[in-house]
Amino acid sequence: MAFGFPAYHTESYKSNKENIDLLEKIKEGIISLGWKVSSQTSNKIIGSTSISLMSWGETLEIVKTDENLCTITSKCSLPIQCVDYGKNKSNVMKLISIL
Repeated sequence: MAFGFPAYHTESYKSNKENIDLLEKIKEGIISLGWKVSSQTSNKIIGSTSISLMSWGETLEIVKTDENLCTITSKCSLPIQCVDYGKNKSNVMKLISIL
């Protein structure tokens, strides 16, 4: 359970597959989880989850740092939400498990 203003969780992900478009694969994963892609550049994706009983939704930021490496961050959308009850870590782990 994270604590902060807002609460967040970050993990690094390294793909073991060569010659794939990592951000495109992540975008497909976000969509398959029923989340939304807000914006995308050549090295970054911003997405969001919907409101749930545990939170007012989360913002996802995926930044490609290398050809097969990226950082995935999930943070609470509501800036004053300081406890996430494990929701941000769960979001990151769901996305990684799909990849």
